[in-house]
Amino acid sequence: MPLRAGFFSLLLVLLASPYPPAAAQSQGTRHPLLQQLDFLVGDWRQTCRILPGPFGPVEQTCGGKSQYRWSTGRLWLSFDSVIEAPERESYEVHGVVSYDPATQRYTAFAFNSAVPRGMEYTGDWTDENTLVFTSVVRSGQQAAARIVYSRMRDGRVRFSSEASQPDGSFKAYFEAVLAREP
Repeated sequence: MPLRAGFFSLLLVLLASPYPPAAAQSQGTRHPLLQQLDFLVGDWRQTCRILPGPFGPVEQTCGGKSQYRWSTGRLWLSFDSVIEAPERESYEVHGVVSYDPATQRYTAFAFNSAVPRGMEYTGDWTDENTLVFTSVVRSGQQAAARIVYSRMRDGRVRFSSEASQPDGSFKAYFEAVLAREP
């Protein structure tokens, strides 16, 4: 009996949600800006560098793998990455990205093996090949972070993680080039 009561409580919460069911993305059609993320779908091999910054004072080369897949009605792009560097524990990231027609921005959530909390980002295309996500800064948090995806002419993708600086600029602390798995 408690399981049934829990299910109905959850159903009531979902039905009472103040958000309409993805009105602009209903009827099985995805927003065109969501479709622009299709270039990321697939399995990727990463060649990367950890730069002096939050992960330490010494530059290191590293490698890894990433996988991007559409999920949840093809409204969310799900990704998983594992980065390996000498003399370090592997670094894992799981996240999802979608497009919110109400805010006219991408929204993303990421969870990693370095911190016990999720991170929220909003994103926009800055040109036809560059997609930039900036962290949502909450009360009590420090500086913003930024994730940049840049499509390269040869089909590879340049990726960077950047931390904000006191002058408001951003400085990369992780850079990678993603190449499709053969």
